[in-house]
Amino acid sequence: MLLCLDALRPSADSDASPPPSEPAWSANAARLLDHTREQGWSVGHVVSRRPRPGETPWRPLRGMGPEPSEPVYHRERPSAFSSPDLRATLSGGARLEVVLCGVSAQGSALATALDAQRLGVRLTIATDAACLPPAEWEGL
Repeated sequence: MLLCLDALRPSADSDASPPPSEPAWSANAARLLDHTREQGWSVGHVVSRRPRPGETPWRPLRGMGPEPSEPVYHRERPSAFSSPDLRATLSGGARLEVVLCGVSAQGSALATALDAQRLGVRLTIATDAACLPPAEWEGL
């Protein structure tokens, strides 16, 4: 399963004009997402909690939007596995390997990696398709 972690931007940004400099990780993540879809992998999107009333809504980064058949899991804590729906998906059926791409905010990639180890989930972080702050590199 490919999990796209917090691949979001404020909705005020327009899809019509590309960002001034498209980061390499973002383009790589979009290509990875396209490839996994072509290969028939399961794809899920993990985002932080649902926006509260009055908060600026978020939209997916270019090329990272979920397809109608792809679940969007909401997390309350840094780890993607804090989503009960995601844990339920991973606990049923065959043992899956999870590949993580996207944006790590507030330690989410590191927290997800630690939870994966605790839960016995095989996790690979596609580092060339993820935006990881320097503080997380050491922990990963």
